[in-house]
Amino acid sequence: MDRLVVDTTVLRRIANDITLISVELTDATFTTSEVAGAVGDSQLAHRLETFMSTWSVARARLLRALEGLDDAARSIAQKFEDADADLARIGDAPREVVNGVPTR
Repeated sequence: MDRLVVDTTVLRRIANDITLISVELTDATFTTSEVAGAVGDSQLAHRLETFMSTWSVARARLLRALEGLDDAARSIAQKFEDADADLARIGDAPREVVNGVPTR
């Protein structure tokens, strides 16, 4: 294959998905005590509190890992679009011909 094809629409969709995931994880505001209190069983409430505590740490790690990935994906898409436009302009530029051979 002699062509590089990058679907920047997909890159932008991925960026939007990462943003949405980050927002959803950040906006998860329920507290352990609210949920555990609603369960009604003390053992289940304790297990739920343990899970939520562990999940809180995992969620924070995930948010740190996602930080900036959405912007990076958008930037990559933009760079490929800019490069494609630049290459198109170069391809449209008049060529000088020397001894019947196009030069650049």
